Amino acid sequence: MARRSGTVLTPRFGILGPVEIRTDGPPVSVPRSQRRGVLAYLLLHAEQLVTMDGLSAAVWGPSGPASARSQLHSTAYSLRRHLRTAGCTTTLTGRAGGYQLSLNGEDVDLSRFEREVSAARDDAMDQRWAAAAERLQSGLDLWRGEALADASGAFVTAWRSSLHDQRLGAVEMLIECRLHLGAEAEVLPALRELVAQHPLNERFCEQLMLALYREGRREEALQQYHRLRRTLAEQQGLDPGSSISTLQKAILLGEDLEPVPGRIVAEPPVSGTPRPAVPWRPPAPAQLPRAATGFVGRDDELGALDRMLHDPSTAGALAVIVGGAGVGKTGLAVHWSSARRDHAPDGQLFVDLHGFGPQPPLSAELALDRLLRALGVPAPDIPPGLDERSVLYRSLLSDRQCLVILDNARDSEQVRPLIAGADTITVVTSRRRLDGLVVHDGAMMLSIASLPDRDGRRLLGALTGHEPSEPAVGRLAELCDQLPLALRIAAARLRASPQMSVGAMATALTDEHQRLRALSVEEDSVAVRAAFDLSYRALSAPAARLFRLLGLFPGPAPSQAACAALVGSTPRETRALLDELVDTHLVVATGPDRYALHDLLLLFARDVSADDSPQLHAGAERRLLNWYLAAADAGEALLRPAAKRISPELEAVRDPVRFADADAALDWLDGESANLVALIGRWTTRHPRAVWQLAANLAGWLMRRASRTTWVEVMEAAARAAAVDGAPEGEAQILNSLAIAYSHLRQSGAALAAYRRARTLRDEIGDRYGAAVVTMNIGALHSELGEAAEAIDALETALAALTALPDGIVAVRVARLNLAYAYRMGGRHAEALALNTAVLTDAVEAGDDDIACNAHVNVAELHRLIGAPEAALRHYRLALTMAKGQRNRTYERWALRGLGGVHADQGSYRQAAVELSAAVRLYRDSDDPAADAVRRELREVRARLAADSRKPG
Repeated sequence: MARRSGTVLTPRFGILGPVEIRTDGPPVSVPRSQRRGVLAYLLLHAEQLVTMDGLSAAVWGPSGPASARSQLHSTAYSLRRHLRTAGCTTTLTGRAGGYQLSLNGEDVDLSRFEREVSAARDDAMDQRWAAAAERLQSGLDLWRGEALADASGAFVTAWRSSLHDQRLGAVEMLIECRLHLGAEAEVLPALRELVAQHPLNERFCEQLMLALYREGRREEALQQYHRLRRTLAEQQGLDPGSSISTLQKAILLGEDLEPVPGRIVAEPPVSGTPRPAVPWRPPAPAQLPRAATGFVGRDDELGALDRMLHDPSTAGALAVIVGGAGVGKTGLAVHWSSARRDHAPDGQLFVDLHGFGPQPPLSAELALDRLLRALGVPAPDIPPGLDERSVLYRSLLSDRQCLVILDNARDSEQVRPLIAGADTITVVTSRRRLDGLVVHDGAMMLSIASLPDRDGRRLLGALTGHEPSEPAVGRLAELCDQLPLALRIAAARLRASPQMSVGAMATALTDEHQRLRALSVEEDSVAVRAAFDLSYRALSAPAARLFRLLGLFPGPAPSQAACAALVGSTPRETRALLDELVDTHLVVATGPDRYALHDLLLLFARDVSADDSPQLHAGAERRLLNWYLAAADAGEALLRPAAKRISPELEAVRDPVRFADADAALDWLDGESANLVALIGRWTTRHPRAVWQLAANLAGWLMRRASRTTWVEVMEAAARAAAVDGAPEGEAQILNSLAIAYSHLRQSGAALAAYRRARTLRDEIGDRYGAAVVTMNIGALHSELGEAAEAIDALETALAALTALPDGIVAVRVARLNLAYAYRMGGRHAEALALNTAVLTDAVEAGDDDIACNAHVNVAELHRLIGAPEAALRHYRLALTMAKGQRNRTYERWALRGLGGVHADQGSYRQAAVELSAAVRLYRDSDDPAADAVRRELREVRARLAADSRKPG
């Protein structure tokens, strides 16, 4: 059939068939089925952090091998190579004990398929059958066989089955659309094949019967029904469902039939054949509240609810929509239900169970009384007991197609007596996870949060008439936390005050102390704070205390252990409290051991903590700082065992963090980096001594892993804290580290000023070692500036001073390394190579891997300068291997840039491009000013590669 006009780019990744990476040329097939499985699992969870445990379980199941971690590291390394080879912008990043695949705008065929199906569903809802059919065909054309066909892993079977079901659902929708277009003859061959392949699928049989009947083949249509009935009876002991049975009766009566999406409805017979009499029933209830105006987004959730309707494994659809206060649970339930009234011709019921609110929760017994009255049962006929009412309710709905919304449920026990079977659709909303309904009643759980940024903008635009793309609209949506309740309140206030602009409203909400107060209307009867308060008051006292203390936490995402330190309880006790907060959606679990409060909830937590005693807050902050200090000190000891460190002043720490090795320390520091940076920045004057001591013990992590701007941010705050604390030794150490960070950013003036202040402090306290180290670093800065004579003079002075000190062995190696660099900058290449080689030998013998890695880079650069490319490549490769082992991004990017340069010198432009591409990403991520120079080198290499490809062969 015809395709839509316009160019549609092929998705970069394919999993709807064999797993592959698409390029402009032939697809890249990832070798090894397990490696393909890992890539597929990461694609299925793109933009999400997948933990090592989760990835191991996906590959090997619950009992992975002892080498699982190392195998996954190796696989990730190989996948990065395949992505680079294919020219992908997609990145695979290791962080916080796991991996995250970021697509960076590239696409997966499954995502494209799901978007086409979702758009087709919207077209079908508006009866645009041709457009829907075209989109569905476009989506189905992406399938190249069985999904994940050549991938292996414990997760594959379940996912393959799920994706197969999605494909069948799209096929069913496509046939439905073509039946609406009168293409019965066209779909008959496909329907015969589908019925043969899926003999128990009533929907395909129903569609085949309709197509046959409308083609004038009435007897054949009836034969299909009898064949289905026999098969169901023999294999499952069941009768055909009500929908296909209704169709069979309509065919017997010779009625004129038209399809309706998802259900076949018989129109009144043309011949005037009388219908059988049916008992009188009261009018069908229609209790759904008015759907919210301007509803936007929630496409995935709406799609999941739609799929529930067509799931043959469920007898009576049951969905539970859970989420925090104000996220739009009821709005979603009512919007979807209002659009699906055709699935409930016998009525729609709505009950507010008052699970969270000023009124007491509605008992199941009283809720049943209201439901039975709505179904037409006279008050005297309603039985008195819960069980009797529940039985009557289920009996009344046993032969009806109804939809029931049970809104604002407290717990599973309140809901369970209100669940009917058969063809009843029941949608429950709650602020708590009702896992009991999932486990025991087969409910589908939908957990919703605030809207994505795009949809928050769209909602504000729909409610106010402003363009969603306006910056002020985006700012206002951000200040409302993309929370539908807050967005609607802000829009209502704008409509009520036409003179107020969106920008003025955003400015008013910028004041954190007034934001919750501003997000209210009608004298706080409708307010964000009031909505939060209802959830907060339902907490146990210990959970409420933890929630209030989380308002003090300076970072974005505390771990369970950090929460335990904050509240002063054991990790197990804290986990139970966090589960309670997550269950009521006052806290969000952002990862396997990571929690967060959205901005408005954070303001609410600070608001309700105002009545706590100052001693409670002080004790919590002291415990948290002590816990972080102990962990940073332990990590620094592993990352820089030979460095002179300032030991923090620690109290006894309950449940301290323990690291098995340097890798474990780096994992923890990577995971806690945002919290640590925020703590140091916010508590500079509040807890100055703890802040500068904490920063001093992050030096090893900052040098290896952090961006240069983060390094500067941390050390500038720490320098202020040390000055406030009156600690000259600490201030000198901090300033020295800050100056190194400045020099990496090419801020030489700031670096020199910081070094000079540090040396003055060292001289004042009589620290000869510290003064010599600063002098050495000043010499290194002169080298960077091309001032070789000044550099050599300072470095020789520092080297002499350090050599005379008994504890200067490690610093002597660093000084000699820097002196060799100064020789090189002065053109004394032979002396530089000899000294670098001697330092390398000394470092290897001493087991000083950090210095050895640096020396390999320096030796490699000198070999490149003197025209010995093979020796340069050997040392760069050794440096790269060591840097990856140390997870030192600084040395890694130096080595990659060097390898790219040598390969370019040799005319190996393709290999040079691969290495320089990887280097560019590391330079960019580290905010290194040299990133622009490396990009120019990469562009030049690519230009030469393109020129070579155009030469006649």
